[in-house]
Amino acid sequence: MYEAAKQGYLPKFFAKTTKHKVPIRLMITQSLIVTISAVLITFTSGADADFAFNVSLAATTAQYLMVYIIMLIAYMTLKRKYEDLPRAYYMSKNATWSIIISCVAFLITTVAFFVTFTPAVGIPVHLRKIYAITLIGMCLISTIIPLVLYHFKDRWQ
Repeated sequence: MYEAAKQGYLPKFFAKTTKHKVPIRLMITQSLIVTISAVLITFTSGADADFAFNVSLAATTAQYLMVYIIMLIAYMTLKRKYEDLPRAYYMSKNATWSIIISCVAFLITTVAFFVTFTPAVGIPVHLRKIYAITLIGMCLISTIIPLVLYHFKDRWQ
């Protein structure tokens, strides 16, 4: 996020660092977001502490898998359109094999993403709908906020 702030994708407020090059404003903002979401998940789950743990774990997993899906799409696109560019790393020198491997990885990652929305066995029946809604909401928030920030990036430069 610090790199995004330095390049103008976030307000310059977040690019400011201390004398030791620590982006303190960004770190405090991230800490507040994580703390508030953890408190909300923990205290809105009632007496079922496992629910809060399962939702937190699944939300983290889903968000990471979303990033992997985007990276695999980007890889396949770059491999198809810019095959002749020199690279530091080659999955395979054969472009067809690279695309096949990345398609398999994409399929596995996408299946894993959707499996994340299946509540764990220990979650009570009355909380299963809330589990799915919470995960969908968290994924939407983590998708929409970057898109909004990117939309307004020109205003911050």
